[in-house]
Amino acid sequence: MLTNLIFYPVFLLQIILISWYVPAKIAKRYSIVLNKYPETEYPKLYPLGREYIDSKLRTFISISNMNLIIGGIVFGLVAYWDYHHEGKISEAIPAAYFFLQVLAIVYLELVVFRQLKVMRMSNKSSVKTADLSPRRVIDYIPQSLLVLCAVLYLGFLAAVFFRYGINFTDKVIINILAITLMNVFFFLVLDHFSKGKKLDPHQSKNDKNRQISVLARGLVLVSCLSSGFLILTLSTHVFGVSQILATINSAFFQISLLLFMKPSLDALDLSQTDFSVYKK
Repeated sequence: MLTNLIFYPVFLLQIILISWYVPAKIAKRYSIVLNKYPETEYPKLYPLGREYIDSKLRTFISISNMNLIIGGIVFGLVAYWDYHHEGKISEAIPAAYFFLQVLAIVYLELVVFRQLKVMRMSNKSSVKTADLSPRRVIDYIPQSLLVLCAVLYLGFLAAVFFRYGINFTDKVIINILAITLMNVFFFLVLDHFSKGKKLDPHQSKNDKNRQISVLARGLVLVSCLSSGFLILTLSTHVFGVSQILATINSAFFQISLLLFMKPSLDALDLSQTDFSVYKK
């Protein structure tokens, strides 16, 4: 099918972006920190030692490289199938591969959480203080972004009513519940980070606020994109172009990950981070 041709460059970008570009950016960031702030001078930054981080970083890169190879194989198999068969490419293909791709990032996040847990357990000298003026979740998010998020969510609900009226199918109900619960989950996560204890016991107040602000913007943008994605998906059925759903899915996963990850990689400038708290 001619519409399948659009899928190939988009899916190829998904393979390269999530299995090579993003891991390379993460590895580069770690490399800068490890070289600029060595264990001998900043021991609190290495609760499990430098060798532990190096080992886990190598595993992260290996998983990403394996996903890159798998992506090439999937790309070839899809092209072979498309050449010998008529019909649209399944939207489940980019979705299944995306969840495989993010396993590397999830693995690295678990490594970080373990290090932070050891930090908290071994931290006995830091003075614990309470913030006399704790910030609310909405204080970390620009109002214009909150308005956009609300408009898109309401737009999604309006698109559902326009498409189905009051005759909701199980799939429609699941979609409404999924995006609603996602938004509630995002709010609870941000509320926990803004009011709960610091994951990193040595982190300065300014660094914590900047980190939460970046996380908040990322989650709200993902929420906006999710509502927009569902509106677009409903539109493909209305206008009879559901053949491009696989392409839309692939583009959605890429943009979502970039919106969530890129601020963390770029906005949290290492030069603005107070690493003196990790010294002896």
